Amino acid sequence: MVALLRRSIATRYGAILMLVTIGASSALLLFSLYILQGVYSRITAAGQDVIETSIVRQVSRDALLLAETLANSLADPVYQRDFSAIEDILSQLKAQSEIGYIYIYDKDRKILHDASADLLAYGQPLGSRIPAGLGNHFRPGARALGQYLHVVYPIVSGTTTLAAVRFSVSYGAAQTDIDKMSGELVGTLSGLHREVRLVLLLGFVILVLCILALSMTVSRCLTRPLKDLAIRSRLVRANDEDISFSLEREDEVGELAEALEQMRLRVQSSHGEVSRLAFHDPLTGLANRRLLQQELEQLLSGCKQRGEFLAMMFIDLDHFKQVNDGAGHDVGDQVLTLVAARLQMLVDDVSHEGLAGAVKPLIARLGGDEFTLVFPLRDVAGADTLAQRVSALFADPVSLAGQCFNVSASIGITLYPEDGETAQDMMRNADIAMYAAKHAGRHQYSFFCQDMKTQLQDHLMVLQGIDQAIAESQLFLEYQPIIDLQTNQLCGAEALVRWNHPQHGLIPPIRFIPIVEDSDRIESLTLWVMERSCRALRQDILPQAPDFKLSLNVSGVALQSDRLRDGILDILQREQVPPRNLRIEITETTMMRNVEKCAETLLHWQHAGLRVLIDDFGTGYSSLSYLTTLPIDGLKIDRSFINNQLPGTYCPVVEAILALSKSLGIQSIAEGVETEYQLQALREMKATHAQGYLLGCPMALEKLLERMGDVELEQESVE
Repeated sequence: MVALLRRSIATRYGAILMLVTIGASSALLLFSLYILQGVYSRITAAGQDVIETSIVRQVSRDALLLAETLANSLADPVYQRDFSAIEDILSQLKAQSEIGYIYIYDKDRKILHDASADLLAYGQPLGSRIPAGLGNHFRPGARALGQYLHVVYPIVSGTTTLAAVRFSVSYGAAQTDIDKMSGELVGTLSGLHREVRLVLLLGFVILVLCILALSMTVSRCLTRPLKDLAIRSRLVRANDEDISFSLEREDEVGELAEALEQMRLRVQSSHGEVSRLAFHDPLTGLANRRLLQQELEQLLSGCKQRGEFLAMMFIDLDHFKQVNDGAGHDVGDQVLTLVAARLQMLVDDVSHEGLAGAVKPLIARLGGDEFTLVFPLRDVAGADTLAQRVSALFADPVSLAGQCFNVSASIGITLYPEDGETAQDMMRNADIAMYAAKHAGRHQYSFFCQDMKTQLQDHLMVLQGIDQAIAESQLFLEYQPIIDLQTNQLCGAEALVRWNHPQHGLIPPIRFIPIVEDSDRIESLTLWVMERSCRALRQDILPQAPDFKLSLNVSGVALQSDRLRDGILDILQREQVPPRNLRIEITETTMMRNVEKCAETLLHWQHAGLRVLIDDFGTGYSSLSYLTTLPIDGLKIDRSFINNQLPGTYCPVVEAILALSKSLGIQSIAEGVETEYQLQALREMKATHAQGYLLGCPMALEKLLERMGDVELEQESVE
């Protein structure tokens, strides 16, 4: 019932009207019953009074008539003073049980006779024998007092009053009649009262039923147009465009209907624009991500039914930010529009040529400089042809307002059903393949493979676990010795970070160091390595070898971040390590990203007493001018040059680097020495320092401390 009242305004309106009417009718009924009870009480009391008064009057008249008859009978005996005759007359009356007393008294109100044979009251004053308050003594009259009716009547002879007779008559019988008649009256009136009350209640019920029917009828009449509007509203909500709200009424409901109709027309007129904004990109007019997801689900379902394949391409423009920054966002938007037009032309051509399946390909812009193409294919081999054609779209520059913009694209491709069967899988895999194309050098396309997903999972594992690894001491350091080839002594070592994951075991540095370097976690990792290295240097190494040099690999981020640059010096000062015992290794490539900032950071470290080595020298920047402009203290020859040395020959690049470092007066260290002939060749080329697995594998601090006691290498390794 409550739910019905909430849902139906007609029921709610009828119920309210019914309750109000029933309340008013109930109040009227109660008031009528109250008035009826009052009238009944008053009629009952008045009827009883009338009965009692009538009977008392009748008794009084009868008593006076009796008194008159008695007085007439006593006139002669009283005149003659014939007490015997008087007694005979009075004794007949005295014998009646209703008679209380009988007295005959003279003008002086002295008792002449008391209806007794002995005349006991003879001569006594009348006042002493009758109740007080009976003032009339010689005029005919009857007065009720107590349970008796006191009657007096004069005894006359002619016109002379001889005496008076007074007697009292009990009217108990009359009272019995009064009570009986009053009871009959009350019974009659009570029955009538019940009948009237029943009639009122019956009328009330009939009135309520009539009001209920009238209320429902009125409420339905009043709310029928509203209900009609509600039904039409539900039809409009169900996208029934043929429904109109007009009711052809001139009252308030008609005004409401007209307002709803105008609203419907405005909504209908703007529905196309709203739909376009909700499902299409406002810049290019292409489908947006929401529409792509909906259409992709339908395309996948259709391909599954027809047994067709499907290729999905994620296209990301390379370095498009440079267009926005250089020419402005307005020009960038125009370039995006032209790129969208090229893609649309390609989609139309592919459809006309029949390269795609039975369904027209879908093109969408996901946002920014990202586009998506979805091609239903009859043969999966056509995916490579389509990828080449899409990539060829970006071979020609985009001409706009006299300017040419070379816009390339990285394209990630995934196939249905080989790579995934849901829209979410397809979009995720295409995105993974697109980032693989970017990491591979941009301006190319890449097909998704499961290895990419594994790499992505590794990437997420590293980023999500490195902070916990630092906090829970999962990281540790190993030290690879650096040998002075002139003295054959252990003169230093390179600190290398290792990760012992609780689930994945020992993770190679090549798996997590590059990922951390591309994230904001590199700062915390660098400071952790710096702190642990300085502590080991101060507590364990320097007490045995005061001239020991410990090298640390520092990311190029440190060259751009003042906070990380200063954090390294703060740790150096807090751990109280002499700066001359610490060397910072930075790769050649990262130094060249911002030469001015790099020079500022290196000078800052150099003034603090630190030494800087260029790691992997010879594999990065081609110009050597920075060796004279930047504060560099040493070079580390990359292992690729050492590995290319053949027995009995010298590598000219290694010879050139050794000569260059000697002429500049800086130190050189050869990395990756793994064979005896490599070591021998370095000695013959006058190399001063070397490191590699032949000279010492990365080892724990305890083993390094054991090695530090050796003065010379074993003779066999030297030879």
